[in-house]
Amino acid sequence: MGIHSIDVIAVNNDKDWEGDQESISDMNWVDIIAAPTPPDDDDYPPVITIIHEGEATSEDPGFWNVYVGDTGSGLAEVKISVDGEIIIYDQQLLGIPFKSWEIDVPGSLGNHIIEVFAKDNDNDWPGDQQSITIVEDITIIPPIFG
Repeated sequence: MGIHSIDVIAVNNDKDWEGDQESISDMNWVDIIAAPTPPDDDDYPPVITIIHEGEATSEDPGFWNVYVGDTGSGLAEVKISVDGEIIIYDQQLLGIPFKSWEIDVPGSLGNHIIEVFAKDNDNDWPGDQQSITIVEDITIIPPIFG
């Protein structure tokens, strides 16, 4: 960063007689205002899929299948919360490309929320990592007798 000078001297290879060689020189100043950002090898955040399995009733609230993956750089961190309570918090994924969990849906009546956060393992430079958060909800109802 800052102002730098660039000096260039070019000498030809003409040596037929003494004093035949010619040269030219030039100098210029450049102001470097920011280091170039290297190309990103992982342009996309992780992918999160949440699928509910079950009846969504108080007798069979079911569970969420949570799938998280990042084929670019793998996963660095995943946090899964249900109704604001952290159920899974894994910061030791070491760049694995994919992981899944079965998360139980609470059986109490009413609305329940799952929030899944994932961060990729792209650490080429500070700020290179990408993350995503997906929120889903489900309403648990009384059992239906028919």
